[in-house]
Amino acid sequence: MNLKTMQVDDFGQQWMRPCQLTKKYGLGRVTIWRLLSEMREEPKYKHSFLDLSSKLHLVRDKDFLHFLKSRDKMYLRR
Repeated sequence: MNLKTMQVDDFGQQWMRPCQLTKKYGLGRVTIWRLLSEMREEPKYKHSFLDLSSKLHLVRDKDFLHFLKSRDKMYLRR
């Protein structure tokens, strides 16, 4: 898998665009945007997003993975 990631901080954190997340995690575009909307609502992920312009949004890859893991088997918890 050859994805270009953007390094934007000094700590080696990888930031990705939503279109890159679709390729990395094999999810659809609509699913990624729905998950990102849910992720934005949680206060602990407040610093996981960079909105550089109206069309350029970056998400910290590590935080998105943690969010996905927290949603794992959520349908069983209801």
